[in-house]
Amino acid sequence: MKQCIFLCIFNNEIYIKFLYLLLESVFNYGNLDENTDILIYTSTDFMNIIKQSHLFNEKIKFELNDNYNDIDKACKARLDLFHLKSSANYSKFLYLDTDILIKDDINKVFDLSKEDILYVVEEGSIDNDANFWGKSLFGDDLNKYEDKTAFSSGIMLFNNCEKIKDLFNKITESMLTMWHSFHDQPFVVYNAFKYNLYNNKIMKDFAVNNDSNVHSTKVIHHFPGGFHILEHKLNYMNKFLNELKELNV
Repeated sequence: MKQCIFLCIFNNEIYIKFLYLLLESVFNYGNLDENTDILIYTSTDFMNIIKQSHLFNEKIKFELNDNYNDIDKACKARLDLFHLKSSANYSKFLYLDTDILIKDDINKVFDLSKEDILYVVEEGSIDNDANFWGKSLFGDDLNKYEDKTAFSSGIMLFNNCEKIKDLFNKITESMLTMWHSFHDQPFVVYNAFKYNLYNNKIMKDFAVNNDSNVHSTKVIHHFPGGFHILEHKLNYMNKFLNELKELNV
């Protein structure tokens, strides 16, 4: 079966600009072959815009939802994956946020997925008061975990399997039953810890957060947070991609 890069774009049209940078980097440096598709979960309007781009090609597939019109729904859209009809076409998924650039063979990352768990990038800690990684969800259970290093949900590699389908369902269920004032990442971390279905170590050799070194050996460069004006982040990523092009001339 094929493997799939899974992307979600809703609510704000500026994320289409981020998508274009990501797509350009994937097509130029990701070494996509006939075994890999790019599945974009988005609205009909956004799909029609993307189809007008010179970057659109037969590798890009769409799943549509015209009801996700706020930030909260947009953030949680990725949890719909296993309810999308086309998910059955793929044996592996690499979910990526749109604020990401690819600078090397993406198959190096797909090849990491051996077990039925989430492969993620280490980030933060579950006892961090900022609550980005679910401290308030863990409560007293925090003390159960010797290793409290958490992870970003912006990069998630996993197999198409019952364990991960069930995990996604548990994440969705916990968002409905546990009080919260944040989006889905804390719930992803909390449930991955609770059911011991994650590895946040092995991906560190292949992906990095907020590193603008175009000479790095990483495959994935993620630029999360820290940019309160999205246009600033967009310019920052564009600069990185341009430097990468110059390096590869």
